[in-house]
Amino acid sequence: MASADTADSGTGDRRKAAIAIGLMIAAVSLFTVLDSTAKFLVKSGYPVIQTVWARYFFHLLLVVATFPVAGWKNRLRSAKPMLQVFRTLVLVCGTIMFIAALRWLPLADAYTISYVSPLIVTLLAVTLLRERVGRSHWAAILVGLMGVAIVMRPGTASFQWAMLLPLGMAFTWALFQITTRIISQSDPPLVTLFYTGLVGSVATGVLLPFFWVSPILHDVPLFIALGTLGLLSHVLLVHAYRLTKASILAPFTYTQLPFAVLSGYLLFADLPAPHVLAGASLIIASAIFIFLKETRSNGRR
Repeated sequence: MASADTADSGTGDRRKAAIAIGLMIAAVSLFTVLDSTAKFLVKSGYPVIQTVWARYFFHLLLVVATFPVAGWKNRLRSAKPMLQVFRTLVLVCGTIMFIAALRWLPLADAYTISYVSPLIVTLLAVTLLRERVGRSHWAAILVGLMGVAIVMRPGTASFQWAMLLPLGMAFTWALFQITTRIISQSDPPLVTLFYTGLVGSVATGVLLPFFWVSPILHDVPLFIALGTLGLLSHVLLVHAYRLTKASILAPFTYTQLPFAVLSGYLLFADLPAPHVLAGASLIIASAIFIFLKETRSNGRR
């Protein structure tokens, strides 16, 4: 009976992990659309701060709009309010750095550089969440890190200072993923989404008067779309972290790359250079290896 229960538990864990991975892939695809929209706006002359503010402000409006239906009770109460604030401030810093980078870098290049984040996530997952990670997992992530180095090509003429911005975003994204995992165990998703919109819009709103540029009428829907896409992607993200470990989900941010290549080509006529594709190949290969390794490990357990 015990073995049957263990088998059922293992099957349930694999099913949850598969659903969580699907949610993660859907979330990062929406993030790609969001970032493409933000890139278009900043290249059109709108300040980065104004673009980031719109992303959180309209996110907040949409969350508040659900309260009459979902109910107001306990929607504003968090078991870890300070961690919620910290999580969002980290996210805001990362959003500012990444959108600023998109002014100069193609989407695919910026995403590929930011993929150092899974290595940071693994370090934080081990130290903060006490998750166990095998040697093969570490080796695969280091291979992915080599791919990032190939893309950046430090010390060569192709290196740009703007490439440092996705690196900074990678660290904040790692902290964001870890805190999301912690918060998802105590706070309902709607509470987390409310804090994300509130703290993000207030933090950037303080700076907004110094950067405001009156938007052209046909650009207003794009600003609203930033908040809508941000909210939807975070709904998927929060639910994914409620289902499985951070170290399993982290490598699947790599699936953003084909979406970024397609979006960059269709919207901005950007095609990744051969060395970017070579680095990306190493990164994607490491992600696939980690997925297969985790799946087999769960099956044995």
